[in-house]
Amino acid sequence: MIDNKPQGKRPSIRDLQIDRPRTDTMKERRMPPQQAKRQRRRKRGGIGWWLLAGVLFVAAIIISLPVIFSDTTIKITPVVTKAVFDNAVFNAVPADAQSDEQSAGLLQYSKVEWTTSKSKVLEPTGREQVEEKASGVITVYNNYTSKKQRLIKNTRFQTSDGRVYRVRESIMVPGKTASAPGELDVTVYADEAGESYNLQSGDLTLPGLKSLPDMYSAIYAKVKTPITGGFKGERAIVSDEDKATAIAELKEQVRQEALSEVEGRIPSDTIYFDSGVSLEFAEPQESEVDGKVQVSQSAKVSVIVFDKKDFATTISQGVAGNPDKGYPTIKDMSTMTVNLEQQEQDDGTESVKILINGKADFIWMFDEDTLRADLAGKQREALKTILAGYPTIKNAEAIIRPFWRKRFPTNPKDFTIEILTPTS
Repeated sequence: MIDNKPQGKRPSIRDLQIDRPRTDTMKERRMPPQQAKRQRRRKRGGIGWWLLAGVLFVAAIIISLPVIFSDTTIKITPVVTKAVFDNAVFNAVPADAQSDEQSAGLLQYSKVEWTTSKSKVLEPTGREQVEEKASGVITVYNNYTSKKQRLIKNTRFQTSDGRVYRVRESIMVPGKTASAPGELDVTVYADEAGESYNLQSGDLTLPGLKSLPDMYSAIYAKVKTPITGGFKGERAIVSDEDKATAIAELKEQVRQEALSEVEGRIPSDTIYFDSGVSLEFAEPQESEVDGKVQVSQSAKVSVIVFDKKDFATTISQGVAGNPDKGYPTIKDMSTMTVNLEQQEQDDGTESVKILINGKADFIWMFDEDTLRADLAGKQREALKTILAGYPTIKNAEAIIRPFWRKRFPTNPKDFTIEILTPTS
């Protein structure tokens, strides 16, 4: 009999497929029934705990989303008015002006002042006998009257040991206020030459007022910068030409340094103009240092400053379409030319004449804190109604997240107000 089955390789044990039981199932089979049951329960319990933890985690994320992504931003476009100035004149009075009539309706100004100095050492051209008088800056105080007090040319100021210094021009000391005496810085010069008149600090009285006890005790002075330069004796000298050249260089250095310091010295809420910056140069000082001549030049720097808000508000008066509320800021000061001229009246009253030419865009601002308080807790739809009370706001857009929130935050501090700068 013929076998028609194909002949092939004999089967091997390696070709056999064997279903291997899971290890954990084998372990359970070897366990006592009760222990295996407990093992299965623990497995199901572990899966349940992991599932519960996952659900809680997702729930926590969902709950926290409104907090994480919650914010309120109000984008505001302010009203802008335009003005053209053609030799427009304004007047300003000192901020410490005592008369209401004097300051009513006028812009006020104040001064920021400091002293700066530079020195240069020169090779001497010889030696000679020299006599020089000391000079320096003192602060004169008026605690006698609320009115300005004029002191005449050559008024004397005296130390307790009898040294006398004088002003070379008449001065006007501001009146006192309810909280402080009026004060004025002024340069004085020693009555006599010599180092004995050099003074680092000290108090000074006005001997000319002794016959008026009340004034004598209430008008006085203190040394502000050291009074120096007094000399009598032989000293190294330089030629007049070298000295003049050095002084010219030092004055320019002092000027440049003063101008570079202005921005850092004036308060951030004030504004100044180049024409309101002045330097009062003191007499040059000479001294001998290691056999050479040191020439020093100092100057009192004075800057007229205005409150930014007050300045913009004052010059915006009369511009057509000014809103009834709010206050303006000036978009770009470079489009204007502002010249200041200090004036002194016959009665000693000081004022500043302001001459303006050019164009200005006034951006009208508002009280942000008040707006926040008005919107706090209100419905989103209330924005339009509330803005009706803010004529300086042209339009506004409120962005509240998450989107389903219908009210503004109840805490005014949770608002972000963004002012959109007008493009024209």
